[in-house]
Amino acid sequence: MIFSSALDGGLIEGWCMAAMFSAVNVATGFAGGFAGLRLIGHCNRTLRLIGWTALGIAGLVGLYWNFRIAQFRDALERAGDGASFFSVGSEMGFALPSSPASVALLLLGVGVFLVCLLKGRSGVVDAYWGDRDADHSYEAARLDYDGERESFRRSIDKVYEKAIGKLRDRHAADSRNLAAARRIVTEALQSNRPNWSVP
Repeated sequence: MIFSSALDGGLIEGWCMAAMFSAVNVATGFAGGFAGLRLIGHCNRTLRLIGWTALGIAGLVGLYWNFRIAQFRDALERAGDGASFFSVGSEMGFALPSSPASVALLLLGVGVFLVCLLKGRSGVVDAYWGDRDADHSYEAARLDYDGERESFRRSIDKVYEKAIGKLRDRHAADSRNLAAARRIVTEALQSNRPNWSVP
């Protein structure tokens, strides 16, 4: 609709042109997400540098492309009746988009580019090349570690409970022995107490 109102071909020519422009925009966004965003978090410094480079190139291409498409829409509107793709394309300048339709087209194109960039990062394959194998290895190692840790903790608990049981038994026996000793001492004191009464 944005292009068809300014083209002699009407809706068909406008749709074809919009599809062509959108295909380039979507492909650039996916490429930037796939080869750029996926690698900027890689542990390898070289791949991280490649990721930032690819992301920068894709970003510049995406912004430039959408900016030029908005300028093309402006040029179509200025050309008026009889405008065509080739005639307008050869006369495009580098002025900022001025018409509401061109500004809306620019914002829409940049939004679609960003969505495709993020989708290329996380919605297609691994976070970065080789991440799935590394992640599986990490998960297997983590499960083994958790199992060994749980087994060690249970062993420690058993030793602790056994030691606590022995201490409790010893404490109970010592309490009984202490009570018996107190009773013996009390009885001995009572039996050997001198009689101070006068006959």
